[in-house]
Amino acid sequence: FFEMSDTAAKAESTTEHSESGNVRPSHKRKREDAEDDAGAACGTAQNVWSDCCKETLVTGAQIDARLDELAVQIAEKHRGLPRPLVVVPILKGGVFPGVELVKRLGAKGCPCRLDFLWLASYQGTSSTGNVRLLADLQSSIEG
Repeated sequence: FFEMSDTAAKAESTTEHSESGNVRPSHKRKREDAEDDAGAACGTAQNVWSDCCKETLVTGAQIDARLDELAVQIAEKHRGLPRPLVVVPILKGGVFPGVELVKRLGAKGCPCRLDFLWLASYQGTSSTGNVRLLADLQSSIEG
């Protein structure tokens, strides 16, 4: 879904180059045409989503609540450490929950930082049954 500005809503122009190298409008599209294009793109994405995702297993609100609970538990246990706590999400899927957890920990007075592990066990859409380390931590977590 996108919205067009008033100017763009009246007409969207494309350009062509003349023999002299000047750029001039070649045609104008109506707002309805642009909206039809956007609707078709959204419809396609929605169809793909609907075909792949039949039900919501965990809601965004449930994820937020669990991240809040984890942040409280971790902050109570690790607040006051001499060094920042290192949060280690697994790439690529763990990036967003990891970042959200770090933000919540910081808000609870628990200094922390992120480092990452990159693991793989899939080839295409099937698990190989073997977990491979693609990238290790960039810093020491001893202590």
